Amino acid sequence: MSSPAAVWRPVVTEVLRERVGAGESIWLPIRGRSMRPLLGPGARIFVTPPARVRFGDLLAYEREGALVCHRVIGRRGAARLTRADHRGAGPEVVAAAQIVGVVAAFERDGVAVDLFTPRRRVLATLAAARSLAAAACLALRRRAWPRA
Repeated sequence: MSSPAAVWRPVVTEVLRERVGAGESIWLPIRGRSMRPLLGPGARIFVTPPARVRFGDLLAYEREGALVCHRVIGRRGAARLTRADHRGAGPEVVAAAQIVGVVAAFERDGVAVDLFTPRRRVLATLAAARSLAAAACLALRRRAWPRA
């Protein structure tokens, strides 16, 4: 028998996709460690409709029925190349149909941070460049780069 989370996760993800697709922005709690040190347990993200997806943005997308938040480090046609901020993670190709929204802000320890300020855009671009370089080094070691 499937766990309740496995059964409900795709349903909740679809509801979130519909709400953001209708133009709503939503605060969502974060689970997991993939975006540490920026985001961790107890943090929340503010997901907005994806009008424009840029290098360095945090992208909320659907993967196997779950909602995932990773940084955009490249483009493969209409697809985006994303990667978690933590070390050791490989890049992942995200099709346009998987994209739910873009993270416009986050809240950690009761403090909200707007990710679209000029300073935060520069920091996001630097984080994405560092992540892209790390992904390239990882791919060279493994002799593999994700395909669209």
